[in-house]
Amino acid sequence: MSQIEKKGPPSPYLEANAGKVTDARVVDYLRLQHSVQKWIETSLNIKLGDDVQESLKNGIILCYLMTDIDPYSIPRIQEKTDQVFKLKENINFFLGAAADMGVPRHKRF
Repeated sequence: MSQIEKKGPPSPYLEANAGKVTDARVVDYLRLQHSVQKWIETSLNIKLGDDVQESLKNGIILCYLMTDIDPYSIPRIQEKTDQVFKLKENINFFLGAAADMGVPRHKRF
């Protein structure tokens, strides 16, 4: 397995569980991530970049995905801004819509 560049301080959780990460679990994770990426791309008829997490972190795509499921679930989508608090609103709208749809709290990020 290749080395991953660490960002920020070490995580006690990761350090305690590092031995449990097997190549099979990494492969399963990557397959799941690929499946989710393809589902989002197909649902919204878009192409995400190579870094899926980067594509989703401002919440815009998540909001569009939620409105594809339920058109009335998101009150507005903050797109034309670089202001972090407005982009965070997208994430909050998405999480609220997920809660309204019955997604358990521990399944939401």
